[in-house]
Amino acid sequence: MTWTDYDDFQSKYGEDSMDERMPYTAMAMFYEEMGVLVEQGLIDINLVIQLIGGSFRQFWIKFKPIIYETRERRNYPQYFDKMEYLYNEMYKIRGEEWTKRQDN
Repeated sequence: MTWTDYDDFQSKYGEDSMDERMPYTAMAMFYEEMGVLVEQGLIDINLVIQLIGGSFRQFWIKFKPIIYETRERRNYPQYFDKMEYLYNEMYKIRGEEWTKRQDN
């Protein structure tokens, strides 16, 4: 998935483009659900890091601007907030290692 900005993302992968949007939606929901499990103490964060740490980090960095813009434009601050929680918790543990990479 490629785009130039939020509006371009919505024109290519918006709610009217469900087939094109499916990879984003499926992965985002999975990571959101993992965030819920970690927040509720139902799964150990270290296990999550071992299983999905790298791929999740890449996903969050790529889609963070879209998620933030969606929150703002739709006045929906809870939009994938458990995914952000998961990233922040993983960052607390892996922070220095992750800081060495280009984390925007």
